[in-house]
Amino acid sequence: MDDDFVPEGCVPLKSAVEQLAEARQISIQSAQVNGRAKLHSGLMRAVVLRSDTGELLEILTRCWATETALRWFETGTCLLPNENGKVRITAERFDMFYQPENAPIFILEVDLKRLISSATARCRSAARSRSCRGSSSRRKRRRASGTVEPRRSRASA
Repeated sequence: MDDDFVPEGCVPLKSAVEQLAEARQISIQSAQVNGRAKLHSGLMRAVVLRSDTGELLEILTRCWATETALRWFETGTCLLPNENGKVRITAERFDMFYQPENAPIFILEVDLKRLISSATARCRSAARSRSCRGSSSRRKRRRASGTVEPRRSRASA
C-alpha cells in the first residue's frame, strides 16, 4: 500500500496536530499534549491502517495514556499488532503469524473539525474581549498623556 495513502474521512496524526496548533495558535508540543488528552478522553478518535487488509482499526483510548503514545506523536505511526507485547492498542486480535509493522495513525476528520471549530470560536471570543480591553487601555494612555479628560464621578458633580 502507498505510504501517502490517506483513507477518506481521516487526517494523518502529524498533520492533525499541526492543524490543531495553527487553529489554537499554540506550539506543536502544546497541541500534542492537548491532542493526547482529547484522544485519551475519547473526544477525538484515532485509527490505524492495517496494510494487509486496508482495514481501519480504532486505537483504544487507554493507550494514549502510555509513554509509548509520546513516540506516536513524533513518528505518526505505531507498531501493529501491539507495541512489542507491552500495549495492546486495538480490539482486533491478530494471528500469531502476523508480521509486526509500523502502521500510520490517522485522526477522524469529523473529530478534528469539531475541535478546530470550537478552538476558532474561542479565539474569536478572546479576540473580541481583548479588543474591548484594548480600547480601555488606549483611553488610559490618552488620559495619561493629557489628550482625554478623565471621567468625572457623580459624587464630585
